[in-house]
Amino acid sequence: MTLHHPLRTVVLCAAIALLGACSSKADRIQSGLDKGAEYVRLADWDKANVEMRNVLQIDPKNAQAFFLAGQISEAKGEIQRAYSNYSKAVELKPDHTDAKVGLARIYMLAGRLADAEKTLSEVLSANAAHVGALTMKAALTARQGDPVGAMAQAKALAEAQKTPVIDVSMLLAGLHANQGNPTAALAVIDSTLKAHPKNLSLLQVGAQITANSTDETVRRRAVDFFRLATEAAPKNIDLWNAWAIHHTRLNELDLAEAVLRNSVRAQPDDSQRTLALLDFMGSRRGKDVAEKEFLAAIAAKPKEAKLRFGLVNLYRNSNRTADAHRVLQEIIDTGKDTPSALTARNLLAADLLAGGKVAQARALNDEVIKASPRDGAALVMRGRMLLSDGDARSAVIDLRAAAKDQPGSPEVAAL
Repeated sequence: MTLHHPLRTVVLCAAIALLGACSSKADRIQSGLDKGAEYVRLADWDKANVEMRNVLQIDPKNAQAFFLAGQISEAKGEIQRAYSNYSKAVELKPDHTDAKVGLARIYMLAGRLADAEKTLSEVLSANAAHVGALTMKAALTARQGDPVGAMAQAKALAEAQKTPVIDVSMLLAGLHANQGNPTAALAVIDSTLKAHPKNLSLLQVGAQITANSTDETVRRRAVDFFRLATEAAPKNIDLWNAWAIHHTRLNELDLAEAVLRNSVRAQPDDSQRTLALLDFMGSRRGKDVAEKEFLAAIAAKPKEAKLRFGLVNLYRNSNRTADAHRVLQEIIDTGKDTPSALTARNLLAADLLAGGKVAQARALNDEVIKASPRDGAALVMRGRMLLSDGDARSAVIDLRAAAKDQPGSPEVAAL
C-alpha cells in the first residue's frame, strides 16, 4: 500500500518524534547515572541518592542505578539496603561483576565468609584479572586469619598495575597499618595520591591512619589529610566531625572548635553542623556558653525546629525542666500540626505524664492522635495510660497499631 504524501509526512514526523523521545529518555538516564557517580565520588550521598531515585523512576530495571544505590547505602552504613540493591543489580544483569564484588564485600562484613568466597569465585571464573575481585580476595584472606598471605596477594596485585589502583592501595595501606607499620602504610597512600591527588577515599584512609597513630611525627600529618579531604568534599559532614574529634582527643579544644565553625561556614544551611558545634560547646565550653550560642543560632534561623530541640536537650541535661517545657511549648505554638510540633507535644506529654500531670498529658496526646492517628509515640503513650486506667483491651489495640509501624520496638514489646 502506498501512502499519500500528507499521511507519509505524519508517519515520518511521528517516527522522528518517537526517536527523539527515546533519545531524550536515554540521555536523562545516562545523565542521572553520570551525576550520581560523581556525587558518589564526592561522598555527597543525599544528592547521589536523588539522582538514583530519578533514574529508577524513568527505568525501574536499570542495573547500574541499583549498583550505585548499593554503593551509596554501603557508604552510609545501611548494610541491609546495600545488600538489597547489589542483589537487584545482579538479578537484572547477572554479569554485573562490580555488583557481585559489592555483594561479596557485604557478605564479608556480615561474617558470611563462605558466601563471599563463592561470589568472588564466580567473578574470577568469568574474569580472572578482575582487580576488584582480586582485591576483595586478598581482604577475605586477611579476614580468614592469614594476614601474611593477604599481604603477599595485595603486593603482587599492586605490582601488576601500570598505575596505582585506589582500592588495592587502600587495602595494602590498611594491612601495613594493622601490622603496626604506619610509615609503610603512608608510603603507599602518598605514592597513590601522586596518581590520584584528590581522591577522597585515599585522603580518608590517610587521615584515619595518621589520626590513630601513636607516633607523634605520623600523627602530625593528620591535619593535612583532613584539610585536603574536606576541600575535596566540603559537604561531607562526617569528615569535618572526624577532624574535630581528632583535635578533641588531643585536648586541642580551640582547634576543634575552629574546625566545627568552618564546617558550619562550608554549609550554613545544614542544621546538623550547627548542632555538632553547639553540642561541642555544651560539653567542652560549658552549658552557659552553649545556651548563648543556641539562642543566637535560633534568632538567626527562627523556623529551624532542630535547633530548638537541641536547646531542649541542653536544658534537660542542665536540669532546667521548666525552660525545656517552655521551648517545647514555643515549638507547638509556632508549628501547629507540623511534624516538629507533634514531636514537641509527644515530648512534653511524656514529661507531664512522668510528673503525674495525667490530664495535661492526655490532652496533648489527644491532639497528636487527632492530627496523626498513626503516630507511634502517641499510640504507645495512650496505651500506657489505658493500661494504668485498667483498660487493657483498648491498650492492646493501640500497642498493636504502634507495633506495625515500629516492629521490634523494645518499648512496645515491654508493654
